Formats: sequence, structure tokens, C-alpha cells
Amino acid sequence: MRSFVFMMLLSVSSLLAHSVEHEFHDGAMAVKLLLGSDLASFSPYTLYAPNASLPFQEGQSDKNGIVAFVPDRAGMWKLVATPGSDHGGHQFNILFEVNEHQVVVWDSAPLFTRYAQVISGISLIIGFFGIMMAWKTRSKIKKERA
Repeated sequence: MRSFVFMMLLSVSSLLAHSVEHEFHDGAMAVKLLLGSDLASFSPYTLYAPNASLPFQEGQSDKNGIVAFVPDRAGMWKLVATPGSDHGGHQFNILFEVNEHQVVVWDSAPLFTRYAQVISGISLIIGFFGIMMAWKTRSKIKKERA
């Protein structure tokens, strides 16, 4: 009988040892990686915490190009991602600052990334007027030669 009780206690304790727990945390952050307008799905990345030389987190972005984490301190974070494309991999170094309330207060996105549509629109307008001026000058030169 004692051996039966012992076996029961042993089996119950082994069930508890294999349980899996989970928690949801407020303050989680997500970074979406894009190659132009395409998602950078399953891109390898390394995330560094402020003033740390060892990685805070390593892995791959998910299907939607998302890297998610919960920062444990304020400061300047660094995400190094290497999404692949049809002509090789591209390495991105993304710097961002997180305050004590786990809110991003600054990021290192290049100006072109932030203002790509405005820059493209201005470039198209300048290009159009450049072509018009060249056409007008060419017509004027043809008339003078005739």
C-alpha cells in the first residue's frame, strides 16, 4: 500500500513539474520591418538593451515582419535586422529610445523614410518642369537655326 501511495505522489509531482504557465505584460513593444512596402517576414534580428554588449533577444520576425519584446529598462535600444530580398540581405541598424514608462520617445528612421512621399512628389514636379524647359529651349534653338 505504501508503494502505491508513493507512486501516486510521484506521478502527481511530475505533472506539476511539466506545467506551462503564461502571463500577459503591459508595455510590450512591436517593431514592424518592411522592405519598401513589402513585409520583411521571418527576418533574423538581434536586439540590444541600453549599455549592453550581449543580446537582449535574438530570433526571427514573424510572418508579418513584427519583432515584439517587453523592455526592462529605459534608454537607447538597438535592433539589428537582416531581411533578405531577391538580390541579397540588407542589414538595418535601428536605434530607438525608450523612456521609464516604456514609451518610444525617439527613433533613428532616416529622413527619406519619414518624408519619402513628399520628396518623391517634389522630385516629380522638378523633373516635369525640367523636361518642359528642355523641350522649350530645344524648340527655340530649332527656330533660330531655321
